[in-house]
Amino acid sequence: MWVASSRGSVALRLCRVTFSNGGVTWTPQSWSRQHGIGLASLASDGQTAILFGWDRATDAPVAWSSKGGDWTQVTLPAGAFGGRIPTVAVGSAAGFVAVGSRMNLRADNPILWAGSQRGGWAAESSPIVTPVGERTDLRCPSRPVDAAAFATIDVPAAVNCFGGRPITFRAYLGQCQGCGGVSTDLYTPEWLADPQRNQLYMSPIKTVDNWWFNARRARALADDPAWRDHWVELTGHFDDPAAKDCRWVPDPHASESVLSSPLSTITSCRQQFVVTRIRVVSGP
Repeated sequence: MWVASSRGSVALRLCRVTFSNGGVTWTPQSWSRQHGIGLASLASDGQTAILFGWDRATDAPVAWSSKGGDWTQVTLPAGAFGGRIPTVAVGSAAGFVAVGSRMNLRADNPILWAGSQRGGWAAESSPIVTPVGERTDLRCPSRPVDAAAFATIDVPAAVNCFGGRPITFRAYLGQCQGCGGVSTDLYTPEWLADPQRNQLYMSPIKTVDNWWFNARRARALADDPAWRDHWVELTGHFDDPAAKDCRWVPDPHASESVLSSPLSTITSCRQQFVVTRIRVVSGP
């Protein structure tokens, strides 16, 4: 049995646990690449262990194997696991299996990858779980002209249909007591990727501390307290050009989060409605 931990530290701590005659023996294992690697999962076939994680400098999936001694990097093919960091992996005498991804705007489809401690990893040719693809029969929704229509819009369809083209409507811009905060995780660009930043809380009806949907204030749009608790007319767009550069790096000292995949962060950013203009109006 193998145990690994990186909680509260950038350094991985690995031990091999053996059970004999009712006793437990913990044997610390050396780990030459302990810095700069995020831990995602650990699997064993009874003889060999594989550690899955990600390179904190590149966000690329990485894997290392050991038979109880030194750790050797496992050769992974380009695009391994669909870019997803394997947080679920198992081993047996037949080899190892890890869960990868085939992501689009509508779904993060699980794809099984099989391989060995030496490499040779490949995705299943016929996925056990039928993937959810982008809709090929998509009938684009009407461009929303009011807050109620916007609050019920199919966001993936809106991203595909409208892209970065402007959308204008009126809504009540309220407040969210207790929302926000400061994270020690690293988000780039912060104004778009950080879920705590630049949020606008809106509703199709006048309300107090009760909102239906949120949007993101663009980096170039200065905040104005005069917007709060007022009807506003706003213009914004999905699929902001900055989304392609979105990145999330969990804080290795304070966060217990595991990076899922670089693409998931980009996909989330693409679906943010970025507000570029706001003016106070008299009503809906």
